Amino acid sequence: PDVPLDSVGARMTTLSTCRTTLGFGPDRVCFLTDVEGNFEYFLAFVELSEALTLVSTDGADGAVDLELRDGWLFVFGGDAVDKGGLVGGSIRVARSLV
Repeated sequence: PDVPLDSVGARMTTLSTCRTTLGFGPDRVCFLTDVEGNFEYFLAFVELSEALTLVSTDGADGAVDLELRDGWLFVFGGDAVDKGGLVGGSIRVARSLV
């Protein structure tokens, strides 16, 4: 269903409240933050994640394709770019998240 998003951020609510009130919503939340451009860390998180699946590593720009499993909401808390890991990765992390 279409839900107006003009009040997003005005208040926070639990997922169960969201599902009850709106009649839909995710069953689980996957939260990632402070990657700081470390592509190796990002890939390790994806590998351990129950919510994200690595679909392809064939991106010409070095980014990966990810898939979000049904019933999950993915929330990225920020700090995608910074100094990078062993071989950098800020752009690869950012493009993989889009």
